[in-house]
This record gives sequence, structure tokens and C-alpha cells, in this order.
Amino acid sequence: MKNRRPGRRLGLLAVLVVLLLGGSGRAAVGDHQPGWQLLADDVLWDRVDFRIVQEPDPLRYHVLRVHPGAPVRFKPVVSNGRLAFGRETVSSMCSRVGAIGCVNANFAICPTCNTPHGAVVRKHQLLQSPTDHQYQLSIVDGRLQTGEIPWSARIEAVRSGAPDVLHIDGVNSPLPRDGIVLRNRHYGATTGSPEGTVELVLRAPTPLWVGGVRQQVAPVRLVTDGNARIPAGGAVLSGRGMGAHVLWAWAWNNARVPMDLVVHSPRGMELAVSGHPTLLVAGERTALDPADPKVYQLHPRTLVGWDDLGSVWFVVVDGRQPHSRGITLYEAQDLLLKLGATHGMNMDGGGSSAITTSCEIGWCLRNRPSDGRERRVGVALAVVPPERW
Repeated sequence: MKNRRPGRRLGLLAVLVVLLLGGSGRAAVGDHQPGWQLLADDVLWDRVDFRIVQEPDPLRYHVLRVHPGAPVRFKPVVSNGRLAFGRETVSSMCSRVGAIGCVNANFAICPTCNTPHGAVVRKHQLLQSPTDHQYQLSIVDGRLQTGEIPWSARIEAVRSGAPDVLHIDGVNSPLPRDGIVLRNRHYGATTGSPEGTVELVLRAPTPLWVGGVRQQVAPVRLVTDGNARIPAGGAVLSGRGMGAHVLWAWAWNNARVPMDLVVHSPRGMELAVSGHPTLLVAGERTALDPADPKVYQLHPRTLVGWDDLGSVWFVVVDGRQPHSRGITLYEAQDLLLKLGATHGMNMDGGGSSAITTSCEIGWCLRNRPSDGRERRVGVALAVVPPERW
């Protein structure tokens, strides 16, 4: 890969140096506790490095840092290339896209579900719409930020006077009990909907670019046997419950009327994945819910931090194991601040926490997942060379 430098693999050498300096392996350096050990210190790419730090609590954390001006891009990677087509390990996703390093990203909507929670935006395309009240990690106009993503979608049957509008509840997202969603090939080859779902197959030839899309679409067929095939140059509207009745009536009333698909989302958005909660804003800790067990209990964690100068930190903390107890979200805030971040967000954690990097044998899992093996997840967040973006 271009710009790659030989890794400075310290591992046991780092431990031996500490032992020689301190006799018992104890050395007070910066904000680290006495007795800390640097288990790895690798240069992965031009201005991209990776460290593993062992604290005596016991606590072990893994830090991939992208320095200002590094010739890299950030890219969400969807499992198996489809939002609803099973899960995939972070190592596999990292390898598949030729990444420099990856961490797990979005939570799943349920423990056994394949669909990720919240929005996924990749290369200025909306792959999956946001979930209400879900904070997102996004890049807008070249800057990382967190917050909700406003969006809306509808189909307008173009008639004289006011158009006949059909509102859409989601794009490539789970089908609400009484709602309508739009699914294209980013979702999968078929909709996966049960028999009795009303589905309108459309010709819709262009991607859903962020910033506002208006494109002509045309109905192909209206079906009710479920699991409609999604055409490569099209999409499918799926309706359930009251949404099925509304979609059926709207489709019959407008079968011979020109239609426009209209999708609104923020301009300049290059990337989005979801996480929860936001941990730091402008160098200040956010208020966390002290009654939420996920806040105060010890767990493995995946964190993303950044500052206004252009540094970005991907952090994975091991937990539920003898070598590392895990951390609370209060401690996650402290860790990001110690590393130098002024903004930060918590991603999916627990057994899903994983960080992989390029290495001599290809791509290596660098942490120890609490399940004893790498868990399959729905979305990874990758650092990639520009040509892999």
C-alpha cells in the first residue's frame, strides 16, 4: 500500500525496556499510572499510528490516531455490502476494503437483527435513513460532528395543481407496523418482507445523494406476495398495516401519473454512522444519565474522539477479562480527554468492541474481544487510503 512505513513493533521489547528502567516495570509517564506498559507502538501509515497501553488497574486500551494532514479518508463499511444481508467481523470488513484500520460502529436495532441502528451515509450517499432521536457521528463540509440528522422523504404524483404526496417513513430501515419504507439495492437483493406486505416496485435509476434529491421514478408493478426483488436500477416501496392500505390506494390512483421521489438531508455530508451517547463537546464532558446501567457499569467500549486541529482517535477498551476490567462512560470521557480529544462519542461496545489494523500478515485483530472471539457486526468505521475511499 502507498505511504506505508515499516511498523515499530515494540511488544515484548517495550516491556523489557520498562523493566530495565524501573526494575519492577513501574514508570510514571505523563498521565499514566505507575506501572503502565506500552505493549505496541506502530506506525501504520503516513501520520497514522497505533498504540496499546496496559494500565495496572487492570485496564488495557488500544488507540489508533490519525494526525492532522494524514493522507487518508474515513469510510463506513457495511457488512457483506448489504444492510440486511447478515453480519460480518470487523477484520473481514477491514480486509475487504483494504483499510489501514477499523473499529466497529453502529449498534444493531436488536441483539439478533442484521439491520444497524441509525443512519449510514457513505461517499455522500444516503444508504440508510436516521432513527428519530438518535445521535450520529458525521462528517459535514470536512468536519467531524455529532447530532441528529434532519431528513425527510416522499413521492409526489405530479398532477395539475397540488401533487398527491405519499410520505415515506424510512430508507432501507425496518418497516414500521403502520408505515412505508423505501428499499434499494443497498438493502439487499430482496425486501425480505412477509406475504401480505403491499409493495410497489419502481424504476429509480440514480443514487440517493445527500443534500436533496428529486428524481423521476416510474411504477413497474404492485404486489402483495412479499419479499419483492429489488431491481438494480430501481427501488421498492413496502407498506405494512395502515401503510399498506395507503400505499395500495395511492398506487392505484396514480398508476399513469408522472412521479418524483424527493429526499431531503443535510448538504455537504460525506459520512455518517450512529452512536450513543455523545461524550465530549468543545472540551467539556456531556451530562450522562446516572440511572442508566450502561453509563455506570464496566464494559468493553469503542470510542471515537477528535479535536479542532484535525486529530482523530479510534479507541477500543478491553473489558470483562482478567487483563482489563472495562470502563464506565464517565471513565470514557476521562480517557478521551487524556488522549487530547475535545469532542467524542461512544459507539457500540461490549462483545462487539473490536479494532483491527493492517499488519505484516494482512489485517490483524489487535484487541481481545470479551466473547473470546470476534463478534459479527453490521457496520465498521474504517481509515482508508484515498484510492480506497
